[in-house]
Amino acid sequence: TAHGGDKNVLLLSAAFSSNELHKKREESYGALPEWFSGWEEERKALGDMRTLVFLWNKFNSAASVQVVRKKFRFLTQAVSKIIPDRSLEEVQEIWDGLARKNARYYVNTKTPSGRDVNEFEFKETGFADYQKYVVDDKALQPILANGATASVLEIGCGLGRITEFFPKHFGVVVATDISPIMIANAKKRLANADKIEFLVSDGKTISFPENQFDLIFSYQTLRHIPTREFLAVKFKEIHRTLKLGGIAKLHIRTGKGLYKWHWAYGAPLTTMEAKQLAENAGFKFIKHEIEDPKSLWVWLGK
Repeated sequence: TAHGGDKNVLLLSAAFSSNELHKKREESYGALPEWFSGWEEERKALGDMRTLVFLWNKFNSAASVQVVRKKFRFLTQAVSKIIPDRSLEEVQEIWDGLARKNARYYVNTKTPSGRDVNEFEFKETGFADYQKYVVDDKALQPILANGATASVLEIGCGLGRITEFFPKHFGVVVATDISPIMIANAKKRLANADKIEFLVSDGKTISFPENQFDLIFSYQTLRHIPTREFLAVKFKEIHRTLKLGGIAKLHIRTGKGLYKWHWAYGAPLTTMEAKQLAENAGFKFIKHEIEDPKSLWVWLGK
């Protein structure tokens, strides 16, 4: 009928417009190689797993269950105390395993699509976080203004989700991660990014001489360091390699910590503990910001 024909024309027109928009969006991203093959095949299994997690979370959030959990919290705290602290070698093994399982998801579990995150969304969230935490940060404007002469070290780069955007404002970009598999895959993912140097880290030391970087940046990484002693050593290394007048912007865990058996476990710090740790390392504590109940940003100067 005439009406049916009109509907078909509208549908075809909408499909054509959508396809053209998709093409323009792809062009704006440039080359985005799909450099993994295993993750997509796991989506069905992961879907079943997410259903179980959803049901568990619904059960766990029930008021009656919460009451029982509070009564027996002393047991989990006691167990947590007798579990030995993780070594950095164990942390590396955990992150190598997560990199094999689903690296895009585990480097940013906040991603809207969860475990189904693809390369386009991965890049979008990286750019959004770079804009939010670096470009729009007023405290970093003097460093960004230096352009090609400025240098940055990113601690915990993962697959280079944020790293790939640093060359827009920095002439020297170094990115480190404790996981050799993450670094290998970051190099594959950003194979054409010749201005970025990717290096495997031992999680404790920084393999550069003193006074090397204008900015040392770390997001969602130091929050996984298992002890305050390791954090203290890391802070001293960050201070050593930061240039005079430089800034270290670091994201650390605060609030109630995770249980030691959780893959994302890390030592939490209060604001005052973070300030003391930073000042003991030689930093000037510029400011802090509590992003959420479990996340603390600190700005440190030298």
